[in-house]
Amino acid sequence: MSMVQQEIGKTSFCRYIAQTLFGAFDTLYFSIGNDERVSFYGYDGESVIIWNDFRVTDFIQQFKPNVTYNILDTHPDKEAQQAKHSRAILTNALNIINGAQPYEEFVDGFVGTYTDKHGVFHQVEDENQVWRRFPMILRIRETDFDILINKGFVNNDLSAVKTMQGSMKAIMQRLEGKAKEKVLTSFGKSVIYAIHMFEESYSNKVSNPDNLPSEFLEYGTVKSAEQLQQEKQKEAEEKFSEELDAYEEMRVDALIKCVNWFWLTGKYEPVKIANTYSGVLLLYDPVLNKIIKRK
Repeated sequence: MSMVQQEIGKTSFCRYIAQTLFGAFDTLYFSIGNDERVSFYGYDGESVIIWNDFRVTDFIQQFKPNVTYNILDTHPDKEAQQAKHSRAILTNALNIINGAQPYEEFVDGFVGTYTDKHGVFHQVEDENQVWRRFPMILRIRETDFDILINKGFVNNDLSAVKTMQGSMKAIMQRLEGKAKEKVLTSFGKSVIYAIHMFEESYSNKVSNPDNLPSEFLEYGTVKSAEQLQQEKQKEAEEKFSEELDAYEEMRVDALIKCVNWFWLTGKYEPVKIANTYSGVLLLYDPVLNKIIKRK
């Protein structure tokens, strides 16, 4: 959860998700703060771990990089994790991280290299490895929130971004009892639906050998010369396409700079860019009162 503003009910939102998925009792989630004393002391197999006000540097500095990636892995290895003077085997099904850091900055912080507080240099995972640990991101504001779905986890036509109305802070401050329960059910149903989608994608595996998808039937066989040639050609075409896109982007940028120059001189007013491939600009000359062309 990435908070665009502070004090907007993030902790309540986290608890709501945990309680809706796994029951109505506080003992079903375990909360960890972001201070230097972070500890797994008291963890007793709760289904959800809520990481409160965590930044990417909190994870990197308080855990070794490989430990952080295992903790946040959607299919983690079953091994004991240690923080300060506590040690536990984490069996949680869900990690919920909340904080004020923009999610792009949070993810970027895991990518590249860094030097820890002890002066030790580390090489960090590439961006794809990081994104595989975040199926869903919630970008929360005071009166609404965005749901961003990582399509690498699901195969459906759900929009990558959906904006939902509602304020968790207002719900907690103004409602109680049956009224609160009714609004909460509507407020968070899209989030719960998305989580159930991920669960279905994990469990949607083929166990009957007679129902193997066709792409698995040739596994273990030698690739033909024709297949290798096709793959080589496809790779060359993709590389050419990438280079062409980069070249055209460079051409358009140069064209826009040219338009800006005409604009700043005050002599011409740009109308539009016409046919970037031929590099022709259409400009309005207020003196001649007509549209002229410039290469």
